[in-house]
Amino acid sequence: MSPVPRAILAAAALVAGLLLLLFLAQRKLLYFPARYGLEDAVREAGRLGFEPWRDADGAFTGWRAPHPSGAARARAIVLHGNAGSAIDRGYLRDVIQAPELVDFTPDENLADRVARRLGTTMARWAGYELRTPALR
Repeated sequence: MSPVPRAILAAAALVAGLLLLLFLAQRKLLYFPARYGLEDAVREAGRLGFEPWRDADGAFTGWRAPHPSGAARARAIVLHGNAGSAIDRGYLRDVIQAPELVDFTPDENLADRVARRLGTTMARWAGYELRTPALR
């Protein structure tokens, strides 16, 4: 056997071995967030500016972060998956409740408007031309 196919075979065996190792260890690669009791969570949430969100019967539902001014303009629900809890997402609250948000929406200039109108006009013309039967 020549050295080139032997090297390819060795590389394939190495990759197969690594994939087998990942397959066997996949349960250890899962992320399990920290779990705490409700009392400890309420204490930590209070420290971070969150308060318990309770339903009409008083049962714990989740966490809420009241707006510092007291009057919220909108509401945001954070669905964090299994990677922690809303308590771990305080940075989102800080951004959402920031007094001034930066708008990154690109401004449309004159050239963009002309190009869009020209493109729309050309598309309409092409559509009309394609729908009309050709004269013979």
